[in-house]
Amino acid sequence: MTGHGGDIYNAKNRIIHDFSVNLNPSGPMPEVISAAVNSLHNIDSYPDTYCTELRTALVDKIRSTHFVRPTSSAPGNFHDAAIMPTPEMITLGNGAAELIMVLCRVLPLLNGRTEFLLPAPGFSEYERGVIAAGWEATFYSADDMLCNSDVLSISEDTCAVFICNPNNPTGRLTDSGKLLSLIRRCHDLNVYVVVDECFLPLSDMTEGYSKSMIRYLNDFSNLIILRSFTKTFAIPGLRLGYMLTADYSVSHAVAEQLPCWNISVPAQAAGLAALWNIDPYLADSRKKIQREREFLADELKKDEYTSLIRKVYPSDTCFILLECYVNLYELLLAKGFLIRDCSNFRNLPKDTYRIAVKSHEENLALLEALKSCAR
Repeated sequence: MTGHGGDIYNAKNRIIHDFSVNLNPSGPMPEVISAAVNSLHNIDSYPDTYCTELRTALVDKIRSTHFVRPTSSAPGNFHDAAIMPTPEMITLGNGAAELIMVLCRVLPLLNGRTEFLLPAPGFSEYERGVIAAGWEATFYSADDMLCNSDVLSISEDTCAVFICNPNNPTGRLTDSGKLLSLIRRCHDLNVYVVVDECFLPLSDMTEGYSKSMIRYLNDFSNLIILRSFTKTFAIPGLRLGYMLTADYSVSHAVAEQLPCWNISVPAQAAGLAALWNIDPYLADSRKKIQREREFLADELKKDEYTSLIRKVYPSDTCFILLECYVNLYELLLAKGFLIRDCSNFRNLPKDTYRIAVKSHEENLALLEALKSCAR
């Protein structure tokens, strides 16, 4: 199985602080925990396989936080009136990872092409999904996408392009104009664009959800968007993600491949509670993430860490990528700190590691551990 962060169960040392997973540092809301616990009274019943209440709540929340433009005769010719997404546009998954696996399986069956363009470095589940389905994975530089989407080599064999925005593990947001240009170009070429926005709600956004591509769903039938409750609400133990698309043939094909009852009773209850309490929670969380990320980045560039850290990558979200001179993973593991070893990401130098942005107290503890490693 492809390595990820969060493996606290098989670590060689007792883990005191887990900086290997990128979650909301605010932690799960008490209301979400209570909802999941209280739902256990209903575990003698099967879950709602259609997640009716949760999908309806998601639509209501999208209507209040995103401006979704209507379908137009010419993609990109937008109007002022807004047509909001319907519950039929939403497919729930046992985490976004489940939806990625199924998308990789079904998209070539819909447009007859078998090549996937994947970011490098990028989330390893994209490649894993393509290989598991038996299709072809080719890679583009995530840095190039930041600069110019036109460099992507889209061919007549290209089935879909995956974009992670902001990218994992680099943490950088793609310019909305460049991303929209790519979606429009792929629309003309009958190529799907899967935009993974799992970290977007925890990222720097000047006008709420202004950087999301959700507003363009009704304009581009090739656009597929992924989101995750796991990251946003810090509930990785309750697997919950969702997909949005205006192409009902994609929604139907994915739904046909998903297991029945894939979203548990506690997960559905937790998701509903999260949506009811989302606005103040996320506003506070984004401020905390930006403040603590800037604090961590500034500290890590100081002289006391120069024997360990070669480069601190800029980030727009809840984690920071570090290029090091040493095996920082093993050094910190010996002190009870788990970080993400990025050796299984493509296009990254040796000894590159990702650390989550956590609470101020935990970030201070990490800095003290790094100081002791540098001595």
